[in-house]
Amino acid sequence: MAEGDRPAVRWHSSGRHENSFLGVPPTKRSVQVDGAAFARFEDGLVAEEYVTWDPRTLLAALGIISVGEHR
Repeated sequence: MAEGDRPAVRWHSSGRHENSFLGVPPTKRSVQVDGAAFARFEDGLVAEEYVTWDPRTLLAALGIISVGEHR
């Protein structure tokens, strides 16, 4: 999606926890995260970029944190 020189992209990424991350040894777990990127172009180059995603999704998939209902 784009408006003039400002495109927006929704993205999805997947992988496997193969190396230490934030001090957590490799779990070999599969992980999937989603997010969005917003950019502004000048002269055909990215002049600004903002990326947003929820890192809790990744941390929960690795077992570093748990997310769920609070009672």
